Amino acid sequence: MNSIKAYGDYGNEYAAYAYFGLSRISYSKGDKNAGSQFREKAKKLTASEEINFDK
Repeated sequence: MNSIKAYGDYGNEYAAYAYFGLSRISYSKGDKNAGSQFREKAKKLTASEEINFDK
């Protein structure tokens, strides 16, 4: 994830998608703590409030 930072906002959007995906995987495996942490990281990286992939 760190190497994508060089691409600025464009890279951050893709990193946010990845973190949202990790969040959903963590929640589905029962790890709510990791899911919450990944979701918060994703929300900090995305410019759009509509992107959340919760359902």
